[in-house]
Amino acid sequence: MQHSSASGWTGSPEGEAKYRQITEGLSEETRQAFNAYANAEYAEAFSLISGLLAGLDLDSDRSETSEVRFFYLSFVRLFMDFELREAWDCNAVNALHELLLQPAKSELGNHERSLCLLQLLANAGDDCGINFDEERYFQITRSGDLLERNHEYWLAISRWVFLQGYADILEEALGEVTVLPGPYMQREIWQRINLMHQITRGKVTRLDVLEYLKLINMVPQLEEFREDLVPRLELAGLWDKELEGLLSDAVAKLGVKEFRRERSTRKIRS
Repeated sequence: MQHSSASGWTGSPEGEAKYRQITEGLSEETRQAFNAYANAEYAEAFSLISGLLAGLDLDSDRSETSEVRFFYLSFVRLFMDFELREAWDCNAVNALHELLLQPAKSELGNHERSLCLLQLLANAGDDCGINFDEERYFQITRSGDLLERNHEYWLAISRWVFLQGYADILEEALGEVTVLPGPYMQREIWQRINLMHQITRGKVTRLDVLEYLKLINMVPQLEEFREDLVPRLELAGLWDKELEGLLSDAVAKLGVKEFRRERSTRKIRS
């Protein structure tokens, strides 16, 4: 029997409990890697994720736990490789894309497979020549395999939605993160999506910008803000010396000596 929990889970209660157990374990296992990622130590993050993935083999173990772990760590490793190289390895992207198109054996495996497929397409699709548009987005999200869209889902997907100008999906994202219960980084995710939404609607205010600037605490956030949001704020006539100063304060707080070349920064579920 399907149900909808407070978190928006639409699978069975037993499945939700099992998925929480698996992902909480993954969160603990990858904590050190994501701390390295937050500090722009991408080689260390890549090495740590590679070590976790090395011991997994779906050919010999197709349990739901192994499927969820394998799909998640496979995508995260590719993402960390992108951050390290500052470019996608398109051969690896296409190989993972083909893998993620194949149905998993378990319900939870198919859920995680769908999440990783969406993230792969949203992050690397354009760079590696894989078509990903609104029609394909809805095809994946309405397939029945995706059992939940939580804060971390929208964290990973909203940048693609913003850059593509899909205002309706962005409005849906803001609505969902407004009513979902308060998990990790809830306020930061809400403020980021709200800022994107208001920019898209042409109604962004200085307060929207100030509230998000206060919450920036990772180097990848700074890179995304500079590349994706500042140009749109300049077009809106809002970007000025005061906001530039606040951004400089955030740079100093995080100890950034210099930014990498202009590049397509991405978001990922942690």
